[in-house]
Amino acid sequence: MGATASTRAGFSSNESGSVAVIFGLAMIPIFVMMGSALDYTRAATMRTRLNRLSDRAALAAVKAAAQKEADCVLAKSSTGDCSLSQIQTLGEAAGAQYILADMAFQNYGTAKTLTLAKNDTSWSATVNYTAEMPAAMTKLMGFNSIPVKGSVTSNISMGSQLYLNVRMLLDNSMSMGIGATSDDITRMQALTGCAFGCHTTSYATTYYKAPKAQGIRFRIDDLRDATTALVATAKTVTASNARNHIKMAAYSFDHTTDPLVALTSDLTAVGSAVQALDLPTADDGTQAADAIAWLASQTPNSGDGLAPDRPQEVAFLVTDGVEDGIYTGWNGMSAPTGLPLSWWSPSLTKANTGAFPVGSCDALKQKDVIVAVVYTTYVPFVGTEQYDKLIGPFASNIEPNLQSCATNGYFYVASQPGDIQKGMQQLFNKAMAATALRLTQ
Repeated sequence: MGATASTRAGFSSNESGSVAVIFGLAMIPIFVMMGSALDYTRAATMRTRLNRLSDRAALAAVKAAAQKEADCVLAKSSTGDCSLSQIQTLGEAAGAQYILADMAFQNYGTAKTLTLAKNDTSWSATVNYTAEMPAAMTKLMGFNSIPVKGSVTSNISMGSQLYLNVRMLLDNSMSMGIGATSDDITRMQALTGCAFGCHTTSYATTYYKAPKAQGIRFRIDDLRDATTALVATAKTVTASNARNHIKMAAYSFDHTTDPLVALTSDLTAVGSAVQALDLPTADDGTQAADAIAWLASQTPNSGDGLAPDRPQEVAFLVTDGVEDGIYTGWNGMSAPTGLPLSWWSPSLTKANTGAFPVGSCDALKQKDVIVAVVYTTYVPFVGTEQYDKLIGPFASNIEPNLQSCATNGYFYVASQPGDIQKGMQQLFNKAMAATALRLTQ
């Protein structure tokens, strides 16, 4: 009897086992919380997947509608399967198949809507979806599933479907050797005593290779990069549309015009060819008006962009707008012109420099070519005899003369780093959009 009482007393006084009980009870909500976090992580992953799926579906819808509309415009049809309602049905079906074929949506999707609409020159598709992700641990909290929903919108312009021939006329004269930024100009002057790079055979080591080795960039480098980026944009458009409807050509010019690549739909070849754009190896001046005249002779009348044999013609001119015949003796520029420098021999009575002449682009415009001009501003070194005499007399004429060359609304002043690329991209996009707008009026 004494032993039994002692044992009972021992059990009642021993509390060590309660720790395990308390720990076990405490772990229950911890496991539930961990399980809930896992459930919600799975739901978030599912939402990401369905958002991507919806994005592809919306893009497929607008792409199918825009391509069908372009084909209908080409066929000059607006009835039957070319009616707006039928084009919408076609686009919505193209998008819906992406969603319905997805295993995740088949298993967990509960509802979807795909709405396709025409807005002036573009198509817009919006996808809304809902789904239920089966719960695991959150079932213990009374939830059988976790709701997932999302909405995605995609747009595409009909202009990106049209046939374009883009011919780029790129100034690679010596003045494009100016430092690309104010910092590059300062570093050039500190290194060589001159703000311009020079690629001529006798000066290249000091005025071209040495600055390059120091990481100094010239304006020609910015122009090369901007042209490369524009070609990449065109490649993206054609790849998205799965059709080779954009052709491009590139030409450099100083006193003559030299083809970098002839007109072609092989945009990879165009991108490779423009890498050769650089300063000339001899200072032979600049004859931009002659380059434009040559381009006009090579460019046919522009079409409406609706078929491969009727492309919309677009001409890009990227230049600082200064004509220069000092070293060649060419004096075809319009007044006012530059003045001879004080240290020149008496035989040099005319500076042979002038602003890009008004009327030079009329021949292109008469062919309904869109003329896009990017003016790479001529840096004013006021107070130096070279600038004050060679450029100063006509400096105020450069910008308005170039603007008169451009089709209305297609003039861009590139005065800051990165502006050349920004201007070329902006004018290219405008050409596509404006062509589409003209078709729908």
